Amino acid sequence: MTQRHCLQNASNPDHGGILEPVEPEMCPPMPAALIVHENPALRRILRNVLTERLGILGVMELDNLDCAIDQLAMIHGVTLVIISLDLHGVMACRTIRLLRQHFPGIRLAVLSPCQDRLETLLYLAAGVHGQIDITASAEDLAEALDLVNRGRVAVPSGFAEVLPDPSRFDDEDGSLSQRADRADAAGQLSETNMHHCH
Repeated sequence: MTQRHCLQNASNPDHGGILEPVEPEMCPPMPAALIVHENPALRRILRNVLTERLGILGVMELDNLDCAIDQLAMIHGVTLVIISLDLHGVMACRTIRLLRQHFPGIRLAVLSPCQDRLETLLYLAAGVHGQIDITASAEDLAEALDLVNRGRVAVPSGFAEVLPDPSRFDDEDGSLSQRADRADAAGQLSETNMHHCH
């Protein structure tokens, strides 16, 4: 991330009113990561993981989807977005798709306690970079978020375990398609709410 320099007007006449750079430490870093979750305690945990373990200093915290969309539209330095799927207005796959469509440069991680592989597959198909278990340890959170931040994919640890019955993934009866349809039909972000993001 490029270090910004704040400028101040020196009142000392010897400076002739020239704008001088202030020490970079005095400048708040540009937001590089956005955490969207209703629980402030969990937001603090995630902030600590990002700042202390991954070295991401510019972290913004929000508690609702609408504010997140507004900020993403105004701030172009955000590259990592962590969002809870339990937020009001978040409709899982449709929300993921719309965020990726309107903000293609972000790396998106969703917070969910779900360990269902079919759900994970749906999120990945919608464009998410990582599904992260909100009950994971700080070490696991750091590892998953580091993967997402580096442009890789993070999935729950049990995702690659062998199932007793692999036929569960057969979609001959259309169950996977039906679940995707239900995820979309459950609700959607209004295109009207998103028009300002173009």
